[in-house]
Amino acid sequence: MKIRNSTYSEVEECVGKWFVQCHDQNLPESGLMLQQKTEDFAKELESNSEFKASNGWMTNFKKRHNIGFRKICGCLPNKTAAFKVEGCHCGKQLRVIVFLAATQRGKEKLPPLMIGRSKKPRCFPKIRSFPMMHRSNLKAWMSSEIFGDWLKGIDKEMTKKKRCIFLFIDNCDAHSKYHNEIFAAKYDFEIAAT
Repeated sequence: MKIRNSTYSEVEECVGKWFVQCHDQNLPESGLMLQQKTEDFAKELESNSEFKASNGWMTNFKKRHNIGFRKICGCLPNKTAAFKVEGCHCGKQLRVIVFLAATQRGKEKLPPLMIGRSKKPRCFPKIRSFPMMHRSNLKAWMSSEIFGDWLKGIDKEMTKKKRCIFLFIDNCDAHSKYHNEIFAAKYDFEIAAT
């Protein structure tokens, strides 16, 4: 396949440098952004030119500079330009839930609860105890058992301190089971389930 040389070498050189700078800063670039930036450079560098960054020019530019578009999830734009030599690594999805609780003003924070898939995460081989409550669940979801353990622990702590607290939590099955088994911690379903 023949790759045509560009007649607008100054423009192409500037666009290439701009692309490398964006890439080095991990800024996503879409094809439309690349075309727009190319036309901006063309206006600045060659004022007499009727240069148009057409789809054909774009295709040849990508071939000349070994650029392809990769799909990235959960990011805008949903496809971004990248050098073809870079692989697209789709690994396992890791899921972790961190449950945080604090006073309304944030002066007192309760110990966080972290829920992951593994009972003993391999990334923490030498840590014997976490600075937070750590529980595991096959899907890394909040279960009624995990929530109950956390809530009973908070209830016990608040009873020792002779304090009462009120928790605002979302409306989910895992949270509704322990309503009558606690004394110091009262809660209400104020936040709709999402």
